[in-house]
Amino acid sequence: MKEKRVFKLHLINLRVRHYQYTLWLSLGTIAYGISLLVNDENIINRLKFFSKEIFSKEIDSYLGILMIAVASFKIISVLMEFKRLKRISLLGVLASWLIVFWSYLSSTTQNNSWVITGIIIGFCYIALYRGDFSD
Repeated sequence: MKEKRVFKLHLINLRVRHYQYTLWLSLGTIAYGISLLVNDENIINRLKFFSKEIFSKEIDSYLGILMIAVASFKIISVLMEFKRLKRISLLGVLASWLIVFWSYLSSTTQNNSWVITGIIIGFCYIALYRGDFSD
């Protein structure tokens, strides 16, 4: 019985080592989602298209909840070996960061955060290219 438990912990340890890149990306996405929920600054509300607002005022909360949920699903799928959920959750993380990147690029205020979000999007594409969703 003890050998099975040790073997299971060893397998989880190997998965964490193999997917550490994706796990850090997911933890960063959860942290940013929490900051969208807590912060009053309305980062995504600044997104405009031909000087018309695209999203409602609650979009920061919705996107924060989406980022937390998708990144949590990614962590669960890595630890529990759900192959389809790995891919869907990684695409969800990518889509949520693309929305944030678009809002930084189209905002009227000068902000260099678009560089960091662009790098995170690049990390998502690298994870997709590496096949971090397939075993």
